[in-house]
Amino acid sequence: MFTWTLALVLAAFHASQCASADVFLSTARPAAEPPVELAMLAQIEVALGVEVRQRTESVLGAMIGSMQATVVSMPKSPEGAISASSARYVLHRLFVQRHGWVLKGIAPDGGSWSPSSPVLGLGGYLPKAAAEFFEARFGGRESFAPGEVALLAATIDALMRGEALDRLNATYAVSGMDVQARLSREDASRVISMYLQLILLGLDATQLSKQEVEEATKDFAYMFPYWEQVIALVPAAQREVAPGLTTFGFSDLAAIVWRTSETMATRLEETNCQEMKGHLLAAEEGNRTGRVRLRDFYTSSIHGDAWQFQESIDYLRQMGVLDETDSSLPRVIVANYLYMHADCIEASSLYHLCCVSPCEDTMGLLESKIAGPDATPEQIINVLSAVPMSSSSTSSSNRTFSPALTRKLGEVASHHGGLVPLHGRLFGQWMHFAYPHECPYPHVAGTTKLMKDAEWSSATGMETSWSVSEMKKFVDASPVAPAVEASSACDSEDPDEGSCPMAAMWVHEEEHVDPAGWNATLVAKGLLEQPDARSRKSFVRSIMAVAVFLSCIASMRTLIGHGLSSLGVVPGDKKTDGDQVQTNVLSV
Repeated sequence: MFTWTLALVLAAFHASQCASADVFLSTARPAAEPPVELAMLAQIEVALGVEVRQRTESVLGAMIGSMQATVVSMPKSPEGAISASSARYVLHRLFVQRHGWVLKGIAPDGGSWSPSSPVLGLGGYLPKAAAEFFEARFGGRESFAPGEVALLAATIDALMRGEALDRLNATYAVSGMDVQARLSREDASRVISMYLQLILLGLDATQLSKQEVEEATKDFAYMFPYWEQVIALVPAAQREVAPGLTTFGFSDLAAIVWRTSETMATRLEETNCQEMKGHLLAAEEGNRTGRVRLRDFYTSSIHGDAWQFQESIDYLRQMGVLDETDSSLPRVIVANYLYMHADCIEASSLYHLCCVSPCEDTMGLLESKIAGPDATPEQIINVLSAVPMSSSSTSSSNRTFSPALTRKLGEVASHHGGLVPLHGRLFGQWMHFAYPHECPYPHVAGTTKLMKDAEWSSATGMETSWSVSEMKKFVDASPVAPAVEASSACDSEDPDEGSCPMAAMWVHEEEHVDPAGWNATLVAKGLLEQPDARSRKSFVRSIMAVAVFLSCIASMRTLIGHGLSSLGVVPGDKKTDGDQVQTNVLSV
């Protein structure tokens, strides 16, 4: 029955080519031919099992709906396909927006969005059978029907659910509980607490003994200050997925812990992430610069409550967190520090729990309102002006943009023939200076690389964190710059952009999620010539140049001939025996 319902959902999406005049799901096919997604579901069942197929099928419709606005905003082929780099971007946005999960292998972490490993970058993290299945299906592909991306996303979700079941089963085992029995409320609470604690520690219960689990979770509330806020999610999850129960079976607990994990990132954002943001903004240099002097950053850790701020200067630099436009006064970029994916909880073999940038929601709004890959500066300003200022602002009014920001957005558009590509580095850079607390600064690809602390330590032989004495040594050696009054400080609203970080850090270098797709968009709008048209014109220009050159040669030959004749030399005459040729010699 569900398959027929899904078929109707897919058929409805395939039939609706309305809002953006693009095909949302698979590329065009005869009306009688079933959507390719249904055929792939059957293949998934053969390759990965009936349970994975059923779980995939159950969430496919939700995935289609969640990713639609982003897909519509990406450049597409005439058949409605998106590029591999766009598919990767769509997957990243999809899981971040749904649950605050950052898929492993998907976010570029300092590089480009173009995938450099199998299955759009996921291949090294998927179970072997799934990686082989999708690599056989998608390996070497440069374009994807959006429906295929939705199916891949739904399968990833299904694999995550399968992993959660395996970990819950192992948690039962180390807790001494029988998976076939119904548990009392107390025993169920004990299993759920242990399961969630291991998730927050980044540990896999299937790889641990009972003794290892007990050692790892000892004094957990002390190690994890926000435990009470996280465990408070469980009663709400139970009321939603297993209401009214007094005893609990394995499937009940599975539903509860899964629903809790779906909301956990939001709770972490409300607690740990917001606490860090509060400390950073309390030490912020000036008004909405999005910068904290590194000296003040470490001082907040040494003498304040910001115990999280311990990263070494070398590690911060590698992560792209430092603004070193003034080398004598390095600064921490607030949004880059908060939302760097290296500082996350490894909650699964497939995803991390990270602080989620509010910029994701702003981009989602733009994608929904613009419904295309580009917009004029006026359209962008109109959409964003209707959004109230962020929670970090004391103003509740809608946003206004300074002349400096408006002018800079116009420069981005001028670089692209009057349009701003929504998924380009230059627009991301503009968003950072427009929303310095929310949107990270997009470094040029290859200039930074996000690495987990263990990975970085292994590669460099250095620790990622400094001791208190090391932080004190840096603070003592740093010059004490005069405090800047908020009223006179640089901020992005100041019409004098020369006084702001935007003037120092703006790099006019563009990078697109899908460079070829963007060029095709410009061609379709008549803002860029087709490559073959440019080649034809270049060929014609070359022929014309050769013709002009030959014409010049002919003219010069005639001119030289006339000159030689005037000197008594007849061009083409040959000297023969007995002939005496007289020449006039010009002496110098």
